[in-house]
Amino acid sequence: VGAFSQIGNAERMSRSVGTNHNVKVVPARVNNADYFRVWVGPYASESQADRVRSDMARRGVADGVIVSGR
Repeated sequence: VGAFSQIGNAERMSRSVGTNHNVKVVPARVNNADYFRVWVGPYASESQADRVRSDMARRGVADGVIVSGR
């Protein structure tokens, strides 16, 4: 649902998603810069993930991207 260069911003986003979702902050290194990605899931299907993404976007929490392991 988001990527941040500061851990505090990632933690705030994580809290704003709510406790109804499995949320984790995942560190990443991109082009020699550190980022903190906020991930929600996993979900059993892409359609379920899309419903959650749409719901969060309607609530103004995040306009995330669905990442699939396929």
